Amino acid sequence: MPKKRNRGRAPQKCCETCGNLIPIGEGDHICDECCGSDGSPSALVLEEYAPGEDYFACGGKKWTPQ
Repeated sequence: MPKKRNRGRAPQKCCETCGNLIPIGEGDHICDECCGSDGSPSALVLEEYAPGEDYFACGGKKWTPQ
């Protein structure tokens, strides 16, 4: 059975598909466009490759394609 392809549809908005996601080591990633819930200038969105406290904090408003 052939694979289904994403033809003509917009990509799903989430932290993993955002161009603002920056790896910082050991599975942690920050978003350089969102502020963290603790007031830090960048939100820690992925911790050890799992969603963190600030995961998708912008709700897609600051999402950019990779």
